[in-house]
Amino acid sequence: MRRTLALSTVLSLAGCAQIFGLDETSSGGGNDGKVSLSLTRASIGASVTMAPLDVSMQTATFLADDGAGGYLRVPGAVTSPGTFSAAELTEAVPVEFTLPGVTGERIWATGARAQRGSQVVFEHPGAEPPLPNSAVAVMTTLPSAYVSGESFKVEVVGAWMQHGVAAAELPAVDMGSTAIMTPAIPYSMYTPMVGNSPARFTSSDVVLFLRYRGGVLSDVLQQQLDQTDGTDTITGTMTPVATTASNLMAIIDPPALMTRYAAVRPNLTTALAQSYAVRAAPGASLGQAAGTVLASGAPAATETSFAKAFGNPFESLGWKSVVEYATSMSRAYMIDPTHSVTLSANLSTIAEVGTDPITFDSPAGLPITIQINSTLLTADGTSVMLDLTKPVVVDATIDRTQNTVYAARLFELDVSGANVAKTLVAEMVVTGMPQFAFPPALFMTGHTYFIQVACYQGRFTDAASGDLQTVTLPYSSGTLDSGVFTVMP
Repeated sequence: MRRTLALSTVLSLAGCAQIFGLDETSSGGGNDGKVSLSLTRASIGASVTMAPLDVSMQTATFLADDGAGGYLRVPGAVTSPGTFSAAELTEAVPVEFTLPGVTGERIWATGARAQRGSQVVFEHPGAEPPLPNSAVAVMTTLPSAYVSGESFKVEVVGAWMQHGVAAAELPAVDMGSTAIMTPAIPYSMYTPMVGNSPARFTSSDVVLFLRYRGGVLSDVLQQQLDQTDGTDTITGTMTPVATTASNLMAIIDPPALMTRYAAVRPNLTTALAQSYAVRAAPGASLGQAAGTVLASGAPAATETSFAKAFGNPFESLGWKSVVEYATSMSRAYMIDPTHSVTLSANLSTIAEVGTDPITFDSPAGLPITIQINSTLLTADGTSVMLDLTKPVVVDATIDRTQNTVYAARLFELDVSGANVAKTLVAEMVVTGMPQFAFPPALFMTGHTYFIQVACYQGRFTDAASGDLQTVTLPYSSGTLDSGVFTVMP
């Protein structure tokens, strides 16, 4: 059983302010001059809804200076909707807190008295689980004849459910046909689009039947309806998309990326993977690129640029055209003779598509090495002796240091089943330097972990003032998974 973090725990660590990335003289505004944490629930459905987060069942603990080079854990009190504060504290201190419905502790140390952020959830407010007998059928007319290589998909933006229509579900469609009629496909066959929980759709959601040609959205049928506990049919004529209305023009440099990845330790063994996707994103204002794919592709390693024409038929809904260019390299590690885990490094950029070319030069730093209590995690299978009576210090060497915010995520690896499970134990966010001090109770002797360090350039551009809520596009990120290690006594 995982240890819990007792409120009386004292973090004894000399120089904690530097490790947490704090400025002891920072005076960012607080709640009536006191330290505070304000949290919003940002629900991304067909539109964005913001409301104070319900923190009635959550905890927040402020890590105060104990006067002896360490920190005393001071419990926060709910002082207004979505807000914790501590009446006895007036200086900027880190805060550790929980979020509803997710695993792992969060620790923010931005150097400001008042810290604020959002829990971003892909949902329509008041989402309910699917009904047991729900099914969806499609009856539509195509604006042009069906040809080989096309694909069809149903998406429900808001409930965030999807189903790729298989060939067997298009029994009456022949080459040259302009009619589509699917059987009633059980809603239980639909899958979440963004890691969300399955949900029934309502009239606040947008139900889409999508047609793709060559990786580009070519036609769409759009409806809104309340789902029943029976078969709901999407009917109508598909509307052609103006596929040349917009143009993504991009400049890339794969050799430069491979040079950066080559410096990473542990060594990465796969070839460089590249991909891009332009999506109509309801949550673009929150920096979220999830949405309906308008165009996608995978540049070759020899390409230095690419272009893609597309159309966005959802601009009237406020869904902006957002492109995500993602690259990665990875490695595999055999934890034991029957269990392997894949770990990786990534560089990616998210930007709104405009009329000018976008240079994807990945300005965010890429972690090169990660260490824990001065032990380098540059090889998988390391045994690390940790003094679990003191904070566990993690830091990283970064190839580009002009970043707006850093994060470190501690994952535990569980090999008790057929597959290796990665469980987030804690995430820490800091500004200033990529240095992190994890509470020792997060680690357990004999358990196996890895640490992911992430660098962000852009995104939270006012993080040093405590704002982890306002997002600025474009932004770039770089991440590295450390070597796998086991904690020894």
